[in-house]
Amino acid sequence: MNNYINLYDNFIFISKHLCGEAYEISLNKIINIINESKTNENFYKKKFSTIIATCCHYLLNSETYCNYKLFEEFGFNKDDFNLMTRISSWGTLKEEEKNYVIGKKIKILLDYGRCDFLKKNKFQKVKLIQYIDSNTTKENFLILTQY
Repeated sequence: MNNYINLYDNFIFISKHLCGEAYEISLNKIINIINESKTNENFYKKKFSTIIATCCHYLLNSETYCNYKLFEEFGFNKDDFNLMTRISSWGTLKEEEKNYVIGKKIKILLDYGRCDFLKKNKFQKVKLIQYIDSNTTKENFLILTQY
């Protein structure tokens, strides 16, 4: 990747859906690429952005989620967190079902934790955005960042 860092000034990491912890794995790789590129003399002229749609929150767990410490601060233990991630699947049900709202709120809360993690890792302009209506897909949020 360092060869490309020398050739280009702008980098955009894009993914439509990164299921469960695949978001965390990709995010850690992106952070590593940015940290490695800091040795480049023109690093501060470069821009790094991410546009990643999140999904399948029910696959997350306390061991791999990027910001589990935030949920510990909220008073959750590992069992609470892991139950919460499983319940997040309710956010993909039909909107008329009463559990849909609970699941959707959990998904947004988990993505908020990801946004907080990104801010702590010096990403700027971190935004959680609903990019399409829920009639098209219930997995309709993305996280947009700039470093």
